[in-house]
Amino acid sequence: LQLGTQEKRFAGMEKSVLRRTNFILAETAGQAATVRLRAYSLTGQQLAEKTVSVPPLAYFQINDIFGAEGLGLGEGPYQNVEIAAQIVEGGGQVVGVVTLVGNLSKNPQIFLLKDPGPPTVVGF
Repeated sequence: LQLGTQEKRFAGMEKSVLRRTNFILAETAGQAATVRLRAYSLTGQQLAEKTVSVPPLAYFQINDIFGAEGLGLGEGPYQNVEIAAQIVEGGGQVVGVVTLVGNLSKNPQIFLLKDPGPPTVVGF
């Protein structure tokens, strides 16, 4: 992610008895960045929006993207929710990562945010 570029997305976030979703932003250029996060349903309806600050060379993690510390959407369940991230201020360069973690196995699946395109469905 860089200021002035289109938002990057991932369309398979989930919160259920099977999986939970964590969200990570890492700034790599040594400059602060303000990142706008948006969540969308499968029909494209915006569910939530939040702006976060990422300090220079920092690693910023939200352990439950749906919870109060994240987008404030609550307990769910949720499946195939799309996250979009875009830098709205600052000179930083940020990498966005989604981890889908199996609640029983604790094994993560790791996905990078990417340019918009055909939806990726993850889940059952």
